[in-house]
Amino acid sequence: MAKQGRTRTAPEDYNQRSIERVFRLVKLMRRSPRRTPDELAEVLDVSTRTIYRYFNLIEALGFVVRRDSLGNMYIAGSELKESFTEEEADLIAELIRQHVPEHPQAASVMAKLDVFSVGSGTDAASLQRDHVHRIATLSEAIQKGVQIELVQYQSANSQNTRNRLVEPVRLAANYTLLSAFEVGTRTTKFFRLDRMGAVALTHRAQEHAHLHKDLVPDMFGFAMNRGEEPLGSIRLNMTMKAALIMRTEYPMCIPHLRVEESSLGFALHGPVADYRAPARFVRGFVASGDVDVLGSESFVKVLKNEDLGDGAHSSKP
Repeated sequence: MAKQGRTRTAPEDYNQRSIERVFRLVKLMRRSPRRTPDELAEVLDVSTRTIYRYFNLIEALGFVVRRDSLGNMYIAGSELKESFTEEEADLIAELIRQHVPEHPQAASVMAKLDVFSVGSGTDAASLQRDHVHRIATLSEAIQKGVQIELVQYQSANSQNTRNRLVEPVRLAANYTLLSAFEVGTRTTKFFRLDRMGAVALTHRAQEHAHLHKDLVPDMFGFAMNRGEEPLGSIRLNMTMKAALIMRTEYPMCIPHLRVEESSLGFALHGPVADYRAPARFVRGFVASGDVDVLGSESFVKVLKNEDLGDGAHSSKP
């Protein structure tokens, strides 16, 4: 029988555990064998009452929760993935990641393709191998002080795909970002490793080391010079649905997310180097009311004016 009593934990611990359990619950309900609410509660080590609260959250995320004739719970539409081969489903997910990662429906489609269940399957293993290979190549280029070519780099800001000749400076944000000087634009930027089609060593020595800048990322991956004052700050209240999506799309925001005793339940507060990414995120929830903007005054002004181009520091492409 599932446990009914629970010791109250710190808000940060509750935040982390709840999000992880919801992801695990989605994974369990999309695969055989199906389980009753009590059995799901036992697997996740929570009360049955908590499981029903998680069902409500999962439905708010866009899934349809159903009960079969034996009382087992499952997510309707799981047959969607089975209508594709594994290779076809992986291709669809990869195209979304590369071409339309910030489309309003991207998170929902990726969830239904089981991409929220990170760490399982051949696609995850393949992506992990590619990521490790990029890190090794980039580390070698940094050590040797040579230029590299980022092959078919996907830019979210310019909305294009092309090769970039850069001089790598350092890896950042737990090996998810590369700080590099782009020869063509003569600026130092952050490049996301997951948007690189490939990394090619040129064996040409770096020629612009005197122009390199020491950058640090803000919580949305935008760059600012080390020691430089950020552009501003943002303060948001949000529902768990919005918090889960933010955690997935912008993992560097996680340290700034907190459970808060408010009508929405979660809060985000921290400095930013550029308002474009948080503005896009907030606008994706305007209709649903899952995000409430509390500040700063300058960020609120940007949202009202729909002006995302002025006053930004150097940013990722």
